[in-house]
Amino acid sequence: MEWKLYVRFGLAPNLLDLMKNGHANLGNEQVTLDNKRVDLVNNASGDGPVRAFVQAGANSSINAGASDKDSSGFTTINRRNQAQTHQVEVAITGNTTVVFGFDQGTDLTQPTDSDNDGMDDLWETDNFGNLDRNGTGDADNDGLTDLQEFVLLSNPNNAASGRPAVGVGQISGGFRLSFPTASGRNYQVQVRDEVSSGAWTNAGSVIAGDGTTKTHDDQTVLPRRFYRVQVTKP
Repeated sequence: MEWKLYVRFGLAPNLLDLMKNGHANLGNEQVTLDNKRVDLVNNASGDGPVRAFVQAGANSSINAGASDKDSSGFTTINRRNQAQTHQVEVAITGNTTVVFGFDQGTDLTQPTDSDNDGMDDLWETDNFGNLDRNGTGDADNDGLTDLQEFVLLSNPNNAASGRPAVGVGQISGGFRLSFPTASGRNYQVQVRDEVSSGAWTNAGSVIAGDGTTKTHDDQTVLPRRFYRVQVTKP
């Protein structure tokens, strides 16, 4: 089950600035590549820069593509910008922490990896409480290293999480693959004709994950076909 949290935040240093300048001194929303943080900067002269941010923890992410309108009309307000107030949608799939704060930065804060182990610091601290893991271990003994779990954005402490399930079904003239995706990850379907030999070749273009299930149709007329989905962090 997925829950939605709506966080309203804004940066109007004073009422005069809001009345005179509106959005003039307000920068665009900046969202990190992993959809874990959104920044909003006010560069008002004499008062700025001041940056507001919303930081999503494990089991939650910023829905950067949310809008005021959903497919059926204005029944759900996903994201709304009014004056210098922004509403951000956070998707929640489990226990999590969402932090709202201010600082004096101006740049987009991308995920950091201070110990150079390939895993973002925030992901490590969310899942392990510290940065002691180096990526080579397997905390839940499911056959995937902690680094592989990070790339998959699965739960490194839950063996039932692990690899995303790939479904294959027949369609007219071929096969259809379906697989879940995570925001901030890229997915490439690959194929070959023999189960244990031959080179894997890319089928179709790279698919950007967004937290929904994606499909790939393969209408190559062959008696058999083998597939895999390669997951990478941009």
